[in-house]
Amino acid sequence: MSASPSADWDVIVIGSGIGGLVTASQLAAKGARTLVLERYLIPGGSGGSFERAGYTFDVGASMIFGFGERGHTNLLTRALADVGEHCETVPDPAQLEYHLPGGLEVAVDRDYDSFVARLSALFPHEAKGIRAFYDTCWQVFNCLDAMPLLSLEDPAYLAKVFFRAPLACLGLARWLPVNVGDVARAHIKDEQLLRFIDMECFCWSVMPADLTPMINAGMVFSDRHAGGINYPKGGVGVIARKLVAGLERHGGAIRYRSRVTKVLLEGEGAAARAVGVQLASGEQIRAGLVVSNATRWDTFGGQPGSEGAMEKPLVDLAQTPKAESTWRRRYKPSPSFLSLHLGIDAAVVPEGFHCHHLLLEDWAAMEAEQGVIFVSMPTLLDPSLAPGGRHILHTFTPSAMEQWQGLGPAAYKAKKEADAARLIARLEAILPGLGGAIHHQEVGTPRSHRRFLGRMGGSYGPIPSLRLPGLLPMPFNRTGVRGLYCVGDSCFPGQGLNAVAFSGFACAHRIGADLGLNPWALPA
Repeated sequence: MSASPSADWDVIVIGSGIGGLVTASQLAAKGARTLVLERYLIPGGSGGSFERAGYTFDVGASMIFGFGERGHTNLLTRALADVGEHCETVPDPAQLEYHLPGGLEVAVDRDYDSFVARLSALFPHEAKGIRAFYDTCWQVFNCLDAMPLLSLEDPAYLAKVFFRAPLACLGLARWLPVNVGDVARAHIKDEQLLRFIDMECFCWSVMPADLTPMINAGMVFSDRHAGGINYPKGGVGVIARKLVAGLERHGGAIRYRSRVTKVLLEGEGAAARAVGVQLASGEQIRAGLVVSNATRWDTFGGQPGSEGAMEKPLVDLAQTPKAESTWRRRYKPSPSFLSLHLGIDAAVVPEGFHCHHLLLEDWAAMEAEQGVIFVSMPTLLDPSLAPGGRHILHTFTPSAMEQWQGLGPAAYKAKKEADAARLIARLEAILPGLGGAIHHQEVGTPRSHRRFLGRMGGSYGPIPSLRLPGLLPMPFNRTGVRGLYCVGDSCFPGQGLNAVAFSGFACAHRIGADLGLNPWALPA
């Protein structure tokens, strides 16, 4: 496959989320003429940052993987280095502190042995099983870390990486169809501890262990100790801005306020091919290849109902490949979030308070509307993000679009205020006096996420609608439309900044193979 010589660009990337920016910057570094089209004013999507009243708020979570210095799993470090960029980071001494039913309080230390010892002290009768379960996660991680993570759709790459690390490849293949719940129950019997493993998965996959792929858990449960959680100085949005700088340094470009409404196709049926895009303004831009960093539902027609739909999909239902229907039967959109970005008095924060917390009062509410509460306080790592004497508190809880539809302006405002007040009251359990210490408040709802991030229903991403064999059913980057690729959390391996960076590396590598741009040798 080669780019059309009459095209304006070799590749157009729709959307500047981290997956899209990694794809674009990697392709630009390979020599492809690459254009990113972003509907909003800033890059990064849910991995961006915005400024209000002297505060720099992260749009999404600030618990960042992928910024270590060794091995192959540090994908954000690699993505930036490949285009001549680097982020200064601050190490977090703990990934997360859990506040769970029955008084179960657990902080996940950066040091692996300390974490295992802490958890084993709470469940001494399961000490052997705890060690066996998390050691198994290390087996998965070590397989991933032994090979450069590129496109599994490229037979040449698979052959080269198997030649370099055959045991790691075989080990990885073993874990691809496995979910975390099966592994956890093989080693652990205590029901409360198994619920804790559910929450360990839910905190980043928004799924319990039975629905969470072991490959993802191996990465997360081990990398938090190997590379560690490292916060980018200046906020998470620095990652996107540096990727944009690297893209432009290598001849690529990004256009903001450029909402793509249609992927232009030529030909009919199986012969149809993507040849460019059309913007909301009516402008058409031609390209040899097109990459969608939109969700799969926003990319292809036939989304599950109209709830949360804001615009027509980029590819009409009549031209949507049949494989997308199979994907929709297997996966559904996760809920969105109710988000609060708060500027608070630093005096309310106790000494030794961790940056990230998760709060749940009732196990039965784990997957319920506004059940689990997530908390990030990045100013504990980078005080420059807030005025002196203040902290940022970003808290969010799952919330479905259906809860926010059909509300007029007054009812919508009232629900925002009532739900925000209820969330703040619950947080008083770990931050007494919080309600009286707020100096600035921004409330975001699923409608906000849909509007600013352009995601169907404001969804966090796809989650299984039935029990599936690990990651095997997840789609890769190529689609059933020639010349059209997808990247981001709707593709293998799923949600999270490091995961979508993996998707970006894979997409750029697959396109590089199609355009004959990839070097023969694998990355060191």
